[in-house]
Amino acid sequence: MTTEVGGAGERGRLTWGDLGRPGEKMAMGVPPFRYTVQVPPGWKVLRPTEELKGDVERMCTATPGWSNLAADKQVALRDLLTGMATQAGLTGAVLTAADAGVDRATGELLMGSLSLAWLRTSPIEADTALAQMMAEGGGDVRQFAGRYSVCVLQRSVADTGIEPVEGAGRTAYTVQAFVPTPGTSWMGIVTGTTPQQRMAELMERATERMATTLHLLPAETVAG
Repeated sequence: MTTEVGGAGERGRLTWGDLGRPGEKMAMGVPPFRYTVQVPPGWKVLRPTEELKGDVERMCTATPGWSNLAADKQVALRDLLTGMATQAGLTGAVLTAADAGVDRATGELLMGSLSLAWLRTSPIEADTALAQMMAEGGGDVRQFAGRYSVCVLQRSVADTGIEPVEGAGRTAYTVQAFVPTPGTSWMGIVTGTTPQQRMAELMERATERMATTLHLLPAETVAG
């Protein structure tokens, strides 16, 4: 996608200057169209509402190896899931899901989270060019086929400064999929994160899979 730049009306590559600083003109929100999305099999949705406590408890008790976890690790997982879903809701996520398990050989608690948020990009159309620009500079970037157009996936690693669960380390492995919705000014953003390097590849696959299930429904109601 190209856009007018400069007083002479020359055309060039879209830059942050065309949108203002990140976050200046764009904002998270709820799109004016209906859509469906699927979380990967086995993942549990956590609702940042009055149902959150029950969602967390059901997920914990359904986690393989839960009954064998030490009490302090059970408390840590409950707190982590609650905080994760609450924070995701505060930052604009409309859906949060998580998956967890225990490595039988090592006793290590393995987990990951997925979230969906919508970014309003008005007056710019939410297309692949914009998705590519948003992903660049944040880590490894690649494209993949989405339902409607080419999507962009970004991988990054960061030191969080805290250890979410004992033994997990302070590193966050994060994957973000930017999902264009052509003809609208809404960009879907699916984010997957895990504290374990061994789970990073799984999170990448889960993030991409969830992004490809994003489906606008019905098409005639789509608006910017």
